Amino acid sequence: MMHCPYPLQALNSFKVPACAAHYIQLNSLKDIADFCAAVPINQTPFYILGGGSNTLFAKDFPGYILHVQLPGIEVIEETRYKVLIKAGAGVPWHQLVLFCIKKGYGGIENLSLIPERLVAPPYKI
Repeated sequence: MMHCPYPLQALNSFKVPACAAHYIQLNSLKDIADFCAAVPINQTPFYILGGGSNTLFAKDFPGYILHVQLPGIEVIEETRYKVLIKAGAGVPWHQLVLFCIKKGYGGIENLSLIPERLVAPPYKI
């Protein structure tokens, strides 16, 4: 078992103890660009982590855990028949559902309370 500089137990809903060799929190598009420029991603194992509800770490991970936390929800376009919303990959799914309900946009309210972030949504629209 490797030395555990980055425990993953709190980052997944199964709470299984596991470790990562590296952990990077990505809070902006610049963070993503900096990571891609610094690390040879075609030669290094990595895993993109959202809320952790669809992830089971069965063993230690020898590469990079990329924890996406990009924020923000905004309406890009709204017409009588459709709405286009831009949301960061780190936004919790339920937060997007509540945003849509508050604005009167129907369609995803039946998917409320799903514990995941938009980086790994339960339903891709």
